[in-house]
Amino acid sequence: MLFINEWRFCLRQPLILVCMILIPIFGLILSSGAQEGSDNLGTQLQLAHIILLMMVLPIVLGTLSPIVFLRDTSHNMSELINSTPITHNKRWLLRYGTMVSLLFAIFVLCFAVVLVVYTAEFGFSTELFTITILNLLLLVLPSILFVTAFSLWLSTYWQSAMVMYVWTAALGIIYLLLG
Repeated sequence: MLFINEWRFCLRQPLILVCMILIPIFGLILSSGAQEGSDNLGTQLQLAHIILLMMVLPIVLGTLSPIVFLRDTSHNMSELINSTPITHNKRWLLRYGTMVSLLFAIFVLCFAVVLVVYTAEFGFSTELFTITILNLLLLVLPSILFVTAFSLWLSTYWQSAMVMYVWTAALGIIYLLLG
């Protein structure tokens, strides 16, 4: 029940809804430039997934982390929230699960749009579907789990949105340099 309440809170935030709309549109724009004869289709799809992960994850994480993790301190409600019977660990675990599921849902939408574009252009292939599922489970999910855990640690340690923004900017730069 508490997890559903966290999701309800997230779905009422306009910035989260904008992300759920704009990120799949970005995936659509990125995947519409695929060419049939240039390379293996599976390799092109995997490259599109990696580019989406590297470009979108730092931006979405930096945008949504203060909304989910720092809402108590940003609205001066921490004393009221801390007086509820929910333990501190359970509250942060619920927010962590909400953030992970929210980011994963955004990436599932984005990868589904990319798969639909590839299917519409080149026809359905089980190889493309398998690559999409494997990339979601083996690339996206561990990345989301790690960076969300680090973001949660930052938000519990400093409780400042500016630290979150600086960290995600640094993460985006490092992520692009390593890629």
